[in-house]
Amino acid sequence: MSDAILQPDAPVVSLEQVSKRFRLNPETDRSLVSLLRRPFSRLPFVHRKEADWFWPLQDITFAIQRGESVGILGENGSGKSTLLKLIAGILEPTHGVIEVQGRIAALLELGAGFHPDLTGRENIYLNGSILGLGRQEISGYIDQIIDFAGIGEFIDVPVKLYSSGMRVRLGFSIAAFVKPDIMLVDEVLAVGDEDFQHKCVLVFHEFRRRGGTLILVSHSVELVRDMCRRAIWIDDGRIQADGATSDVIAQYIRSVYKKEQERLAEQERPDAAGAADKAAAANDPDRWGDGAVQFEAVRLLDGAGQPCEFFYTGDSVTIEADYTVLRPISDPPIVGFAFIRHDGVWSFGTNTESETVSTQHICAAGHTHGTVVVTIPALSLLPGTYTLDLALQKATGGDHDYRRSYARLTVGSVKRDVGVARIEHRWSFRN
Repeated sequence: MSDAILQPDAPVVSLEQVSKRFRLNPETDRSLVSLLRRPFSRLPFVHRKEADWFWPLQDITFAIQRGESVGILGENGSGKSTLLKLIAGILEPTHGVIEVQGRIAALLELGAGFHPDLTGRENIYLNGSILGLGRQEISGYIDQIIDFAGIGEFIDVPVKLYSSGMRVRLGFSIAAFVKPDIMLVDEVLAVGDEDFQHKCVLVFHEFRRRGGTLILVSHSVELVRDMCRRAIWIDDGRIQADGATSDVIAQYIRSVYKKEQERLAEQERPDAAGAADKAAAANDPDRWGDGAVQFEAVRLLDGAGQPCEFFYTGDSVTIEADYTVLRPISDPPIVGFAFIRHDGVWSFGTNTESETVSTQHICAAGHTHGTVVVTIPALSLLPGTYTLDLALQKATGGDHDYRRSYARLTVGSVKRDVGVARIEHRWSFRN
C-alpha cells in the first residue's frame, strides 16, 4: 500500500488488480515434518498446494474520488470486510497496488484500535494521535466525543470492561469529531439503539456535506441507498457490479433472491422424509388458528399474470390465495394481508373489514373452497426484501388461519427514493 502525494484531482482511494489470500488452518498441522518444513515454506522455489490457500478477494480494481459516498454490498463471506481492512492498511494485499490520499478513520471490527487496558478517555487520546492529532487538538474535542458516545462515567473505566455497543459508540464518536478525510464504516449501525443509530446517520450526512469520502459496508440496502450515490457489489471475492446505487442494489437483490429460491427448492425436493415434513408443518410456528378455514396456496403474479417474486416499484402485483372451508362457520371471516420488510418494519397492511369488503359467501352453506384475489395496480414499496402475511380471522376475535411470512418478494427501483414507500406526487412551480 502506498500513500500518494496529495493531488487535488487524483482519486483519494485507488485499487489496481488487488488480490488477497490467506492460509487455511495454518496451525493445524503440528507434525514433525511440518515443523521442519515451515522455515522454508516462504522461499520462492518451495511449492505449496493451492488448496492450502483461500482468496477472499481477487482482481479488485476501482477508484474513488474525493467527496464520493460509496456503499459496498455483498453477502456474508463475500470479501467486504477484507476490502476495508486493505484500504485501511490493516492488511497488505497479496497482489496489486492500493493508493490512499488523506487521513482515514476506520470503524471496522468492534474495539479495533483500542488498547484494552487503557480507559476510554486514554483511548481517545491514543486514537487521535494515530490519526495525526496533537494532544491539545484532541482536548478541544474530548468533551464532545464523550457526550456523543453517551457512556457516562464508564469513560474512565478500562475499555476491556466495555460492552460491544459501548466500544462502537466510543469508536464512532472519535471518528465523528477528529474530522478525517476518509471514513471507512463496517456495519457500525448493527450495534446500538435507535437513538444512537439516528445520531450516526446525521454524522454521515454532515461528513458528506463537508466533502468527506465515505465508504460504507452494510447489509441494509436502505441505508446504502440513503447515504451513497454509488455502490459496489462483491460476490465470491470479485466485483460483480459498480455503478449507480439503485442499479447495483437491484442486481444484488435479484441475485440474493435467486440463491434463496435455489436453497428453498433444494429443501423442498421430495424424499423419504416427506411424511415427517408434513407432520412438522402441523406445528409450524409461523402458522396458527382454529383451522375452520385454511389457506392452501399463495401466488404472486406480475402484470402479465405470470408467477413472479421480483418486482420494481410501480409494477402491477396480484396476490392469489386459495382457501378451503373445512368446518361450517357462522360469521363472515375477515381476510387481511400485510407486507413486512426484512428488518421487521410493517410496511403496509389492510383487511376486508376496514375496507368494507363483503366475505359473506365464505360462510354460505355448501361453500367449500375459493380464491382470494388482491390486485395492486402500482406497487409503492421501495427496494428491499419483504415477506407477505395472510390472515383469515374470526369476526368475533382470534384466527381461523394466520400465515406469517407466507410468501417472499423482492423489490427493486431505478429511482433513488428513501423511506418505505413511494408516494404519488406531481411537481409544479408558480411565480
